[in-house]
Amino acid sequence: MSRRILILAALLLAAGAGQSAAADLHRGTYYQSPEHGFALWIPAGYVAAEPRSEPFLARFTGSADGAYAVEILKPESRPLSRFVEERLKQAGEQFPAGDIEVIREVDAGGRSAVVIVFRKLDGNPAFENTEMVQAFVPLDDEVTLCLLAYSKTGGWENAVAVARWVLATLRYLGDGSLDAYLAGRRVHPGTGLSFRPPQGFRDDGATDPAALYSGAQTGTGVRITVASAASASSLEAALVGSTPTAGGLRSWPLPAAAGLVLRGALIQSGQGISARVAAEAGGPNGPRFLVTVSGKSEQAEAMLRTAELVALTFRMVDMVAAREKASTAGTALEAALRRRHHDLIKARVTELCEYAFLEPVAESLLKTILRLEDPALQTLVARSIAVQEFPALAPELLRLARNSKIRLNSPVLAAVLEALGSSRSKNAIATLLEHVTQGDSKVAGAAIRSLGRYVEHRDRVVRRLITLMERTEAAARPNDYAARERWDALRPAFQQALESLTGERFRTAGEATHWLRNQHF
Repeated sequence: MSRRILILAALLLAAGAGQSAAADLHRGTYYQSPEHGFALWIPAGYVAAEPRSEPFLARFTGSADGAYAVEILKPESRPLSRFVEERLKQAGEQFPAGDIEVIREVDAGGRSAVVIVFRKLDGNPAFENTEMVQAFVPLDDEVTLCLLAYSKTGGWENAVAVARWVLATLRYLGDGSLDAYLAGRRVHPGTGLSFRPPQGFRDDGATDPAALYSGAQTGTGVRITVASAASASSLEAALVGSTPTAGGLRSWPLPAAAGLVLRGALIQSGQGISARVAAEAGGPNGPRFLVTVSGKSEQAEAMLRTAELVALTFRMVDMVAAREKASTAGTALEAALRRRHHDLIKARVTELCEYAFLEPVAESLLKTILRLEDPALQTLVARSIAVQEFPALAPELLRLARNSKIRLNSPVLAAVLEALGSSRSKNAIATLLEHVTQGDSKVAGAAIRSLGRYVEHRDRVVRRLITLMERTEAAARPNDYAARERWDALRPAFQQALESLTGERFRTAGEATHWLRNQHF
């Protein structure tokens, strides 16, 4: 992989004041770097400071009672394992009398990070009375992000707590990066609200008239609702609802699409806890909506991330205008296809993909896909449908998945399989399972991730996925480089799919098999 040329584009949203003590960490500043492919939260009590020179991207300073600074470095084109190995070697030379501890398998927004703790650094004058934590996170197979947290001597546990907290809030940007967490896009016709529910939740058919969506996660007991909050007088009122909040409401702003304002909060109620994000569209007099994710206190961070990710997909849609624009673009595309005018075809296909949330438009695009000579446009069409949720399109998607021309192009086939998974048609399960063992790793990975969407058929899918995971891991013998490379590529897909279906994070096939033996389905 060639080294990336990266340009910083950061979004900083300052929230209310708070303490940075490790025992009371809560959201403060939302830091987003689209060009680098990640976003995260910095705890309240920290403020943005001037970063040091290259390779530092950002620096935040806070209370010296705990971890007094957090820094973010530019991602480097080095795999995680090599980056950590090289850093440990450098540390031995830089801090010969230092006490160094490595903590592995640290949660980083669903990925595994490595944390290195540096103590007893006084032998190096630049680190007098300082302890340091370095965290390494894989953004992909070849690019690693590094975060630093500093504390005064004796405060390293606070620095570790801050680093763990920041890592847990990580989310990953870029094409398809949220598809591991979010299901197909929905548009509520009555309100015009467009959003994506979370993966791994089964619609539970709630009867609340204000609910636009309601679902529950198998195994964890976590529930989510997306509801109208039309009666609330403000975002704060929408967040609180009828729940009393002792000591006042602690809330924070989130980034939002144009015309929307988002605010989040974590609210304790009796024995339970709920993560909430309220949305306001079109100003103070516009419609309001509320995402509520409820569960147990120990699930708070995962619940907050779920509520935030769903709210970040909010868009307001003028359905009448969208249909009119899509109709005009469809007519223009047909004319461009007859003239074989590539630039016009590309422009009209790109425009229509923006309206793929309208089922007739998605269906028309699918029927046009084989007439497009550009594989990149075919992939764009399939991906635009993959983020929708149209079961009626499954037969057409199955025909495409079996088409000889589509099967010869791995990126297009992978996108078609992702779209097939979003349909959640039980008739597609056999085809998806077939592609797990055939084709290249990208195609197999797309098939595995698509199978992770089948919460309604988890009993059938989980057993097959675990069996395939076992076989793929067992084939990765030390002397078989290709098989080991395939396992390294597919392991994250197996983990994501099984986590979506079971609520469990399995590091190995053995863990998944052990879990399966104790289940009754």
